[in-house]
Amino acid sequence: MTTENFKPLPTDPAYTPRSDDSVGIELQNELDSDTSILYEAWVVLRRRRYWVLILLGVSIVTSFIFAKLQAKEFDSTSAIRILESNSADIQFGDSPASNLLGGNSETKIQTEMSILNSATLALRVADVLDLYQNETFSKIGKKEGLPGRANPTSVYRILKSMSKAVRVSAIPHTDNITITVRTHSPQLSEKIANTLVDEYVERGYQVRFKSQEGISEWLAKQLGDLRQQTEAAQSRALEYGKKLDLLNTSLVAPNQTGGASGAPESLATQRLLGLQQALTLAESDRLIKEAQFKVLEGSDLNAVPQQNDPVLSALLTERVNAMAQLQQYSLKFGPNYSRIKELKTDIDQLNQQIDLDLGNERKKASSELNAAREAEGSLQKAVDASKGTMQQHQTDLIQYTIAQRDFESSYALYQGLLQKLKEAGVLAGLHANDVEIIDRALVPIYKSAPNTSLYLLVGLGFGVVAGILLAFFVDSLDTSILDIDVLEQSTGVPSIGTIPKAKAGGSVTLNSGLPETELDNSTRRTMESYWALRTALLLSHAGSPPRTIAITSAVPAEGKTTTAINLALTLAQGEDRVLLMECDLRRPTFAQRLRVEGAGLTQYLAGIKPLSECIRTLPEQKFLDVIPAGLTPPNPAQLLGSRQFRSLLEEMRSKYKFIILDSPPIASVSDVQIIAAEVDGVLLVVRSGSTSRHIVQRSCRMLRQTGARLLGCVLNGIDFRSDKYGYYGYSNYYARDTRGTETTEDKHDISK
Repeated sequence: MTTENFKPLPTDPAYTPRSDDSVGIELQNELDSDTSILYEAWVVLRRRRYWVLILLGVSIVTSFIFAKLQAKEFDSTSAIRILESNSADIQFGDSPASNLLGGNSETKIQTEMSILNSATLALRVADVLDLYQNETFSKIGKKEGLPGRANPTSVYRILKSMSKAVRVSAIPHTDNITITVRTHSPQLSEKIANTLVDEYVERGYQVRFKSQEGISEWLAKQLGDLRQQTEAAQSRALEYGKKLDLLNTSLVAPNQTGGASGAPESLATQRLLGLQQALTLAESDRLIKEAQFKVLEGSDLNAVPQQNDPVLSALLTERVNAMAQLQQYSLKFGPNYSRIKELKTDIDQLNQQIDLDLGNERKKASSELNAAREAEGSLQKAVDASKGTMQQHQTDLIQYTIAQRDFESSYALYQGLLQKLKEAGVLAGLHANDVEIIDRALVPIYKSAPNTSLYLLVGLGFGVVAGILLAFFVDSLDTSILDIDVLEQSTGVPSIGTIPKAKAGGSVTLNSGLPETELDNSTRRTMESYWALRTALLLSHAGSPPRTIAITSAVPAEGKTTTAINLALTLAQGEDRVLLMECDLRRPTFAQRLRVEGAGLTQYLAGIKPLSECIRTLPEQKFLDVIPAGLTPPNPAQLLGSRQFRSLLEEMRSKYKFIILDSPPIASVSDVQIIAAEVDGVLLVVRSGSTSRHIVQRSCRMLRQTGARLLGCVLNGIDFRSDKYGYYGYSNYYARDTRGTETTEDKHDISK
C-alpha cells in the first residue's frame, strides 16, 4: 500500500496541504485523470453483470419461444430474363416503335418489376388459381358477403396478401428478375410463382398485339396528312420555278441520299455570273498592263522583258559584247588606240538605238493600259446594274429553295411511313414478346421461415444492448458507495483503508488463536487489510500519530465494531499498550463477541463500579485491554458528555499509547459528536454497496460542525475479485500452488 492513498483530497475544505505534499497531490490528480472511460464502463458492467445476464437470458428464451410459435413458411422462386427489343417490332431508325413514348434500357428492368408487382397481375393470378376461396388470401367475415372478384373486401384482402407473399427483385449487373412467393403451403407457393410468370408473359403478348394495331392506325392517319403536305410543297416549288424563269423546272423525287437530281438555274443568274467572270478577267489584264508599263518607266534595262521585243534584245546583246571588247583592249592599249576609239563609237550608236526603241515600247504600253482600264470600268458598271436587279430575284430563289426542300422531306417521310404501314399489316398478326423464362418454380421441401437462428441472433443483440442500458440505468440509480474514488469524492477526505468482504456468516476478527499457516486465504487477506490500515493510520501523521481514535459509521451495520476490534488487535501486536473502549452504550456487543462479562463503562461513569473492575485483558493479548459498555443506560449521551468521561480519557492517555473508541453511528444518535470533541481524530467506516453517499456526506458535515478531526475513511466489504481491485493482484495474492506450498508472497507476509 502506497502513501498516496493516505493524502486528503485537494477538495477537502478542512485540509491544507503542506509544501512537501504538493508533488504527491499532483501525481495523484494525474493518475486520476488517466482513468479510462471504457474501463469505468467495464467496471459498471462487471458490477451489474447479473442484470445483464438475466435480461440477456430472458431475451434469448423469448426469441426462441417466439420463433417456435411462428407458422412455417415456404419459398418458391422462378426467374425470367428481360430481352432487348424483339425483331418483330416495327423499327424507327435504331429504336422500336413501342419505345416512341420514351424509356431506355436502364429503366426497363424497374418498369417490368413494377408490372410484376401490379394489382392487375395479382388479380389475374387470383382468378386463375381461385384464391378467393383460400382462407390465407381471402378470409371474409360472415357479414362481408361471399368471396369473389365482385366483393371489394375480398379484392382488398387478395391484394394485401399478394403484396406480402410476392417478392420481386432484380439480380445486379444482369437483365434477370427473380419472383419469390412465400406462403404456408409449399404447393401453393409453387403454383402462384409459376402462374404469375405465365400471366406476365401472356400480358406481354396482349400488350404487344394491341400496340402494333395502334401503331398501324396512327401510321395510316399520319400518311394521309403527309400526302397532302407533299402535294402542297410540290405546287409551291413549281410556281416559284416558273416565276424565276429557271432552266430546270421539273421536280422529281429525291434520291436515296435525300438530295434532288439537279440544282435550280435561271437566265438572270447565268448572265450575272458571266459578267462577273469577264470583270475578273479584265481586272487581271489591267494589272498585267500596269506592271509592264511600270517596268518600262524604270531605268533598269535588265528588268525589261526582252522576249517581247527581239530587236531590243539583239541591241542589248551587241552592246554587252562591245563593252566587253573595250574592257579587254583597255587593259593592253592606251585610249588613243584605233580599235578602242571604234568600239566607243559603236557603243554610243547602240545606246541611241536602245533609247529610241524603249520610247516606242513605253508609248505602246501606255495605250494598252488605258484600253484595259476602260474595259474594266465598263464591265464594273454592267455588274453593278445586274446586282440591283438580282435583289428580288434572290428572295424568290430562297423561297423556291425552301419549297423544294419541304417537298423533298415530305416525300421522303411519306415513303418511309408507307413502308412501315405495309410492315405493320404483316406484324399485327404475330405474337412477339421480349421475356424469356429461365427457371420455373419448384415445390419447396424445406421451410424458409421462421429462421430460428436469426431470431436467436436478434434476441442476443437486443438482450446485450438492453442489458447494457439497464446496467447503466440501475447503476445511475444506485447512490451507494462502491469504490474508493466515490468515497473520497463524497467525504472530501482520503481513504486510508479497504477491508475485504467477509464470508457469509458474520464478521471476522483476528484473535482466532490459529497459526497463520492454517488460516484460509480470505482470513489472511483480511489480516493484511487491517495491517495496512494500521500502517496508513500511523503514517498519515508521521512523528505524531493520533492516540485516541473514535471509530464510527454513518448508519448501523457498517462494520465499525469489527474494524475497531481488529485495529486494536493490530496495534497491540506492535507491543504498544492499547485500550479498546466500547462507547456504543445503546447497542453493546463486546460482551458477546469478546466474551467479556461483568461491569463496564456505564457502571464506571455512573459511579457504581471502580475502574479496575471495568477493565478486561483478553487472553493471549497482554498488550490489549478492553472496557466493555456494561449495562445499557437510559441516558447514554449524558454519561458520555460528563466530566467523568473526560477524566477517564485523560487518565487512560497516561497509561496507554493508543485508545480505540467504538462509537455509535452518526446519523442515529448524537453520542458520536460528544465523543469526537474529546479524541484526537475520528475514523469513518463505510460499507461498500450499502451506504448512500448522501448519508455519508451528511455525516461528514455533522462531524465538521462539531470541530471533529476526520482522519480518513475505511471502505468495508469490498469484493477484491472485481476488476477494480483485482488489477493489483489482491485476489490472487494469497493463492497457493497445486502442491500446497506457499507462494513467494506468503513467505513475505508482514502479518507474520
